[in-house]
Amino acid sequence: MAFYIVYVFFKLERFISSRIACMFSLASLILFHLITYSWPFIPGHVAMHNSTTLDTNATVNEDNVGCDTDKFDWCDDLRPVNVYLYYTMYIITIGIAYPMLNITVATLLSKILGPRPQGTQQGIFQASGSFSRVIGPIGVSTLYVAFGPRMAWNLEIIVIAVTLVSWIVCYKRMVPLKMPIRTETSSESEGPVQTEVNRRQSIFNGV
Repeated sequence: MAFYIVYVFFKLERFISSRIACMFSLASLILFHLITYSWPFIPGHVAMHNSTTLDTNATVNEDNVGCDTDKFDWCDDLRPVNVYLYYTMYIITIGIAYPMLNITVATLLSKILGPRPQGTQQGIFQASGSFSRVIGPIGVSTLYVAFGPRMAWNLEIIVIAVTLVSWIVCYKRMVPLKMPIRTETSSESEGPVQTEVNRRQSIFNGV
């Protein structure tokens, strides 16, 4: 919320290009996943427990924490990520990248569409985001249960990387709509005038 307020009231779009801000946000998300990845070379091992070591008298916050080897067969190969590093990176990258991405993508889409009717396009954009928020947790949680957090992280890194590459490829097209004005000379006027037909055609010209 704080970043939204700062971005709006201080008009950061005057100093930061929307395209650069989007790409920076995507790169930050990739960086977060790489730093918080459970790399095999990380020292130590996550805490583990099973039905034989379960203490029925212990509370959730005491002994019965860690990876349940009875449910997950990937516990033996999992390395612990430093909790302070994780939350620090979460605050810095996620706390900045997500708000910046939400603001700049919506703003840039509005500029690209230009004076054309935006209701349908903006509706598709919002619907796709809502659909991903429904499907995403189901897919990631399924991967987590079956293969562990590494596979979930791998999927997220791949999706974000593909999106970032797509941005790089389409970078020059992510600009506000410019409509060429076609004119013709009218015998009833002293100079060139834009006809209604040409005006309507110019509205639907692409970027």
